[in-house]
Amino acid sequence: MNLDRSGGWTAARSERRAPALRVDGFQVRAEPELRVPGAARCSRSNRGFTLIEIMLVVAILGIVLAMGIPSIYHMMNKEAMIAAVRDVTDLCRNARARAVFKETTVELHINMRDGRLSLTGGGLAGGAEGSFTQTSAQFSDRIRVELLGVNFQDFTDADDAVVKFYQDGTSDELTIVLQSDRGEERKITLEVVTGLAQVDTLSYENRR
Repeated sequence: MNLDRSGGWTAARSERRAPALRVDGFQVRAEPELRVPGAARCSRSNRGFTLIEIMLVVAILGIVLAMGIPSIYHMMNKEAMIAAVRDVTDLCRNARARAVFKETTVELHINMRDGRLSLTGGGLAGGAEGSFTQTSAQFSDRIRVELLGVNFQDFTDADDAVVKFYQDGTSDELTIVLQSDRGEERKITLEVVTGLAQVDTLSYENRR
C-alpha cells in the first residue's frame, strides 16, 4: 500500500474510493464525496414550517371563518324568530285548551318591559306548571314587539297586555307583530270565534 509523505492512510483510502478516470488520454481522478449516513434523512425529518406557510394557513382559516359568520348569524336570528313565534302560538293553544277543559277563563299576559309571556287562571297561579306543558315564555334579546293590539286597542306602548280565552273556545282579538334585529317580521293573530292563532310573514307593503 502506498503512503504519502505524512504517513497517513487517507490518500490510499481516497484512491480506492475514487477510481481514476481516463478522458481523451488524460487521467483524471474524481474527488471523493464525503457522505454522512442518515444526514439527508435527518434534515428532511427535522424540517419545520416556514413563516410563509404559517401565514398562508392563517389567511385561509380567516377567509373560511369570514364566509361562515354571516350564515351562522342568519341561522341564529332565524332560530330566535322561530322560537318566538312557536312560544306565542303554543301559549295561545295551551290557554284555549285549559279554558275549555277547566270551563273557566284563562289569561295570557304579555309583559312589554321584559318580553315575558305567562298564563294565569284555570288552576294556574302566576304561571305555575299545570297539566299543559308550556305556561310561560321569554322573548330573545334579538326579538322585539313591533305592534301589539288586543280587542282592536293598541297596547304597544303599554307595560302589560292581557288576552283572555273563554270556556266556549273563543278568545279576545289579538294582533302581535314580532321583529328581529335583521328586520324579519311575523304577524300573529287570533281568530276570536275559534281562539286559534294564525301566523303571517309581513312585508313593508302589507304591514298593519
